[in-house]
Amino acid sequence: MRRFLLGLVVLVVAALLVNDVLARREARPAQASDAQLVRAAGQELLVRQAGPRGAPPIVLIHGFGASSRWWVRAIPELAQHHRVVGFDLLGHGGSARPTDGYSMENQARLVAAAMRRLGVSNAIVAGHSMGGHVAIALAEANPRLVRGIVLVGTGARPQDRRDAPLTQWLGFYPLIGPALFRLSSEGQVRKIVEQVAVAPGVRAPDYFVSDVGSLTYSAFNESSSSIADYQEAQSLDRRLEVLRRPVLVLFGPRDATVKPGAWNVYRKVPGSTIRLIPGAGHTPMWENPGPTTRHMLAFARPE
Repeated sequence: MRRFLLGLVVLVVAALLVNDVLARREARPAQASDAQLVRAAGQELLVRQAGPRGAPPIVLIHGFGASSRWWVRAIPELAQHHRVVGFDLLGHGGSARPTDGYSMENQARLVAAAMRRLGVSNAIVAGHSMGGHVAIALAEANPRLVRGIVLVGTGARPQDRRDAPLTQWLGFYPLIGPALFRLSSEGQVRKIVEQVAVAPGVRAPDYFVSDVGSLTYSAFNESSSSIADYQEAQSLDRRLEVLRRPVLVLFGPRDATVKPGAWNVYRKVPGSTIRLIPGAGHTPMWENPGPTTRHMLAFARPE
C-alpha cells in the first residue's frame, strides 16, 4: 500500500511538472476578427480605431486580463471629438501571446512602436488598472508621444491593492497555479472576474470572462508579477511627479480591487485632477461610461 501511495504521489508530481512546463511554453499568434493588426517591434498588436483620423488622438490601454473591448462603452462619445486608438497589449485579446516580454516597459515599447506606425503622437493616453502602468512607462520613455495621462482604477503603490481572492492567489503558486489555470471552468473564471472587475452585485459581460479565460499562463503570471516589479521599483505617484504631465485620476468608489481612498496619494502630484465615478467599481468606463467620458473629454480639451 505504501509503495502504491508513493507511486501515486510521484505520478501526480510528474503530471504537475509536465503541465507547468507546457503552460509556461504556450504561445499563440495574434488574431483579429473585428479589428486590425499592427506590426510593432517584432510583435503583432491588435488595434481598434474610431473617430476622425485628423482629430486629436486618445489612446486607450486596458488592464490585466482584459482587452480593448473593455473600453467599448466609452468609445462612441470619445470618438465624436477625437481619433480613438485602442490597443490589445501583448498577451491579451487578439494580440500575439509569446512566452515572455510582459514587463510594463516592454509593453510600453510595443505601444510606442505601434503608435508611430499609425502616425499617432502628442496623445492623451488613458490606462485602466495595469494599463495605467503602461501609460506611465510610455510617457517615461517617449515623452513626445504623450500629452497627458488618464489613470482609471490604477493604484499607485503595492499596498493600495486589496487581497486577491484565494483562487486567484493560488493561480500564481508554482506547479499548482498552472494546473488550476488550465482546469478552471468558465463559471469559476466569471466568479473571479465579478469579484475584482466590477462593483458587487454587477454581472460582468461575457467578453470580460472570455478575455480572462483566453490568457496563456505566461501572460497571466508574468503580467501580474511585472505590475508589482514596476510599482516596487518606484511608486506611480513618484513617477508622475518626475514626468510633469497633466494627470486625470478616475476611480469607482465601489472598487473591489483597489483599497478605498487609494486615489488620495495622487493629490500630491502636480497637475493632477481626481474624480470619482458614481456607482462604479474597478471598471468605470464600462460600469458608468457617461461621467467617465465627460471627465476624459474635459481633460483632453486643448487649452
